[in-house]
Amino acid sequence: MIVSARLEKESSNEFGEPVFVSHYINNGVFRHWVLHAHGHKYELRRKAPAAARIEWQGSTSLFASAEYYEPVVGVSGLNMELYKSSVLAAYSPEVGCFFYSMVGWTTLSEQEIERECWDVFQRFGNYGLFYNNCQHFLRALADGIVTTRAPDWQWFMKNAPSGYTYGVKYPLPYEAICAATAITRLKRARPHLSPEEQRKADEFIASLEERVETAEMGDMTEDMVIMEVAGGMAEDIMIMEVAAGGMAEVMAEAEEAVHADQELVFKDMYDALGKPPLMFVDMWPASKPVVLLTSHELAEQMARSSSKFPFSPPKASAIKDLVHLTGQKSILTSEGQEWKRLRKTYSLAFAPAHLMTLLPCMVEKLTPTIARLTALSQSQESFSLFNVAASLTIDIIGAVVMDEEFHAQVDCDSSPQSEIVRLLSEILQTYTSRHSQRWWTIISMEKKRRRLTHQLRPLLEDLVSRKFAEYRQQISSGNKPAKPRSMLALAFSAGGETEPTPQAVSNACDQLMTFFFAGHDSTGVLLSWIFYALSCCPRARDCVREELDALFGKDTRPDMVQEALRSEAGPTLVRKMKYISAVVKETLRLYPPASTARYVPPGQGFTVRDLSSGGEEYCLDDTIMVNCHGILQRDETVYSDSPEDFCPERWLDAARAYPASAWRPFERGPRNCIGQELALLEACIVVAVLARHFYFTKVGLGALDRDDEGRVVVDDRGVSRPKSWLYPMYQITAKPVDGMMMQVCFST
Repeated sequence: MIVSARLEKESSNEFGEPVFVSHYINNGVFRHWVLHAHGHKYELRRKAPAAARIEWQGSTSLFASAEYYEPVVGVSGLNMELYKSSVLAAYSPEVGCFFYSMVGWTTLSEQEIERECWDVFQRFGNYGLFYNNCQHFLRALADGIVTTRAPDWQWFMKNAPSGYTYGVKYPLPYEAICAATAITRLKRARPHLSPEEQRKADEFIASLEERVETAEMGDMTEDMVIMEVAGGMAEDIMIMEVAAGGMAEVMAEAEEAVHADQELVFKDMYDALGKPPLMFVDMWPASKPVVLLTSHELAEQMARSSSKFPFSPPKASAIKDLVHLTGQKSILTSEGQEWKRLRKTYSLAFAPAHLMTLLPCMVEKLTPTIARLTALSQSQESFSLFNVAASLTIDIIGAVVMDEEFHAQVDCDSSPQSEIVRLLSEILQTYTSRHSQRWWTIISMEKKRRRLTHQLRPLLEDLVSRKFAEYRQQISSGNKPAKPRSMLALAFSAGGETEPTPQAVSNACDQLMTFFFAGHDSTGVLLSWIFYALSCCPRARDCVREELDALFGKDTRPDMVQEALRSEAGPTLVRKMKYISAVVKETLRLYPPASTARYVPPGQGFTVRDLSSGGEEYCLDDTIMVNCHGILQRDETVYSDSPEDFCPERWLDAARAYPASAWRPFERGPRNCIGQELALLEACIVVAVLARHFYFTKVGLGALDRDDEGRVVVDDRGVSRPKSWLYPMYQITAKPVDGMMMQVCFST
């Protein structure tokens, strides 16, 4: 096995003492580069102010001090200091998650390394982000001490675009640095621009190149702030804020790069390696190696059942970090027979036939949403569509899962919001991209999660006990339920208990937390992307309206559609929404809210076979296997006609027979999402009620390009082009970074 072989080789002392380079990532920025050898860390740091040494116990890193005290670029080498400590020494706060790369082995002693370190420091010259930084220092040091190189050596030495420079007296001026960075970003984005945009970009590049050539040595203007983003796929320097002049247009591109979707980083790797069916990412010793599956055929092999894993391979351990959102024994995190029991208990509640009986209840929850959007249409106030959609889906989940009024849509509801909703929402907010790390790296955040969970559990236990008492009274009286039973009631029925035990109540609470989190969050994301995709594709929006006109008549008022969906004909009307279903499916293809990660222990012999390469097998034991949805659902060998385009019609053309395994937003195999039918049903009815009456317009990031008269520019395919990229932000699921800021008006 490649993993075992590499571990065996790198743990050997045959070539000398291993040399590692580490860094950590904070909000997409690579920072705190350190060289490790002989059990010590070697790094170059800025001398921190006295206050910082007290606050940070003397371990303020170069970039932490830059963030909190003063700019870095142009600092004299005299203001830098060498820093050596044990690898076991505690790091400062705000460090985040470290990544290690083995760059080679050294036969030098500890004393010889220290002498080399001092010699390199003496030759270092002035410090500058663009050409002389701590990373360049470590590259020069590594070049002097590494006697045998490891595979990651080439990556580390190529990490910075400009070579290490000895004895430079003056750093480049800030304006030149910013301009050079802007040129790089514009040239990289140029192939994706329209001809007119390319012309403007070329003019801007020419002006920037002139600015670099004629730049005078001097201090940075106060209206510019830059930050380093050195590393693998990113440029070393990125503009974070440019407040004046023609540089303002570059701001959006630079900011996007800093917050880039991890799927795009994977896509860069995928393209650079020649589009392999899987990619091995060796992160040892920081974590288990990761295998990114980019072929839908391999993804299917990974997720399906087998003789060794009848319920498919186990989930990766990171899923258990969501315990405060899902509970200890959630259907999402359970394995083996425990998972099978939970799946059997709740499967009836999520069956399509049962969900259709809950259709009137779901439709009713749209009334506050309609009122809210009506008010926003009149005020023309910008708002977060994700927040509106998430509030709606919370109320739907409360009704269909628990038969409980949560009043999440407080803007248009006089009743107070449920305390359960408030606490669960607060817990969810602690899982930002910055705080989605292992608990021991974010102790204060973990304490907050535990405190909120301790407040939440008694409320959920009271709710479950009350609902069980209502269920038991209804059964004992022999009365037929006045309305379809909630999923919780169906679970009581399947369990057969006459009296809820503490364990049964606790298990039910775990599932309620799971359904609340998974049921509202991913569906809210889906609805946000649906209305954005329709706003970018007038052709598809018109087709949706034509289908709704045929089903509900020309009256577009939401209450009329609600009335029809609440009637006996409601289920039939939903089943006839063929084009809307295709819109939902296409949105999930382009914007999957989440992926799946599995792990198989060593010695199991778990293999996948690549049929495209003649049947070559790969043993994936002791690796974290990740299905890379952002790549495999846009696979040009499958969606060869238009893999990047929003095209609902592809799912209605019988001649286009796409492999079922190439569409997997709810994943596949035994562990597929139990709530997928509910999510699809919710999406269809929300589109049916809102799409004809309201017109959504994106503001800010992702806003559509307009002509001189303010009209949206539409090409010959009926598609509009956004002026900037609306990128996702990871908060467990991939949400629009700005919450999908919109304005809404009444359709004409």
